[in-house]
Amino acid sequence: MVMMILLMEWQAMFKQDYDKFESMLGDVAAMFGKTMSTTQTAMYFRALSQYPLEAMQLALDAHVCSSERGRFMPLPADLILQLESIRFDGRPIAEEAWSNAIKSLDENETIVWTEETAEAWYSCANELMLVGDKFNASRGFISKYDELVSIARKQNKPVVWQVAQGYDKDKRDQVIREAYKSKKITQAQAIILLPHHKIDTDQYTAIKSTVTAMIENKSVTAESTTLKRTEELKNAAQIHQERIAALKKAAQIDDKPRYDGAKSKRDTLAIFDDAERLGVFKNEHERKYWLNKAGNGESMRDLQVLMLEKRKELKEQGVA
Repeated sequence: MVMMILLMEWQAMFKQDYDKFESMLGDVAAMFGKTMSTTQTAMYFRALSQYPLEAMQLALDAHVCSSERGRFMPLPADLILQLESIRFDGRPIAEEAWSNAIKSLDENETIVWTEETAEAWYSCANELMLVGDKFNASRGFISKYDELVSIARKQNKPVVWQVAQGYDKDKRDQVIREAYKSKKITQAQAIILLPHHKIDTDQYTAIKSTVTAMIENKSVTAESTTLKRTEELKNAAQIHQERIAALKKAAQIDDKPRYDGAKSKRDTLAIFDDAERLGVFKNEHERKYWLNKAGNGESMRDLQVLMLEKRKELKEQGVA
């Protein structure tokens, strides 16, 4: 629903929209036991007239559903905050981002979320949710998320979507294809992320066409998966080796044994937290790099080596 508004031309409301606007606002006011006067409704309309009527309904719905703001009758400023959250840049409103983020508690789920969602979750909500404090987790998340989104918009930073992979391969495949269809990730990213069981150089061409067909929901015939011992195999052998390596990595992501003692995303996040407390990360870029790997349940072995070196350094300094 939000994406439909983003694809529409962002047009202001007209005078002929006033009656519908008055009805929408009146229905919300009634939920809070209030009655809007003609003067009050006109004031709301003037303050919000730069936004389209369809977006106004989304903003009212989002406000009512908000665990934080939805306890009170929305002021024009509350609605403007919701409206700006859905305007142009594709970032979800805080409540929608929260609903998506909590899925990460299920290690089988693959989720597609923005940079701001991931950072707000791991910095303000994840640990609280693990101990069952959903109320404070949601409050902290929404506050941090709104702050990060506001900063990103001031910097004119485009939305960046990330994929946090779960352990259920079937769900992962479905979520990745949906993310590609909604243009959150590129086709190249989707091909790398889709799980495969066996990939070698000679099979690259056949597998690429198969994966593309899966993404487009097209039927895959036997011919598209059968290797042809023709000139195509010679061309396939010349495909860039880094591309093949990336596909192999995607194929074997769940088959490789773990050497860092981690059995789940929860374990890798615990390793990340220990590293952060030790002061291992030299800058925010390095911190975000390891946070992303931990959130995806990837190997933390190299990070543990850095932690060991840091502990030795602190011991030599007499700190630990």
